[in-house]
Amino acid sequence: MKITDEIVEKHGLKLEEFTNIKKLLKREPNFLELGIFSAMWNEHCSYKSSRIHLKKLPTQGKQVIQGPGENAGILAAVGVVAYNGYTASAKRNAVKANHSMASKFIQSEIYKAETSGKISQWDSINKQCKEVTANSVWHTHGQWAFGCLTEDTSRTNPFNNSEVAFKSDWSIPTVVGRTNCNWSDTKKIFVCYSRWGSGSNEYETTEISEP
Repeated sequence: MKITDEIVEKHGLKLEEFTNIKKLLKREPNFLELGIFSAMWNEHCSYKSSRIHLKKLPTQGKQVIQGPGENAGILAAVGVVAYNGYTASAKRNAVKANHSMASKFIQSEIYKAETSGKISQWDSINKQCKEVTANSVWHTHGQWAFGCLTEDTSRTNPFNNSEVAFKSDWSIPTVVGRTNCNWSDTKKIFVCYSRWGSGSNEYETTEISEP
């Protein structure tokens, strides 16, 4: 089939683009190839008319929901209100996941110290968590282990990535997204709290007793 100007235009391509296709192939495309170029060079796939404007938008930062790449159209698909609800839920779940991870990590490290004589502790010189000899009381070992999370600056608050996610404190956090863990002299237990909402009861609690 002869590719005419009318066929090119019906495929949503400009005659200038058709010329570029011929230069790329070093020949005239057949009907199937023209259809492929039409699909790949359309606005949905290549953003050929909006690209100049999209380049002006930020691609990183806490205000960016989804940068360039897959799922870039997700905001338009679900709507701003729905997506804000989704991200808020995702952040709450991230806080709860942090709480579960911290509590289980502290508990497992305390048991490890009791059974193997080893405990994880933050190395402030090399900026990493390392295994050391467990030579203190059980709740101090818990504090050492939790230091591997509090000192790791890559672990940020799901609600505000400019703040830390973990803090050594025995009180219920006032900052939403924060996980506090420490030994409580009052309760005589190791306790973890994670605040996922601003309500008075919107936080997780885990109490760790002496093994």
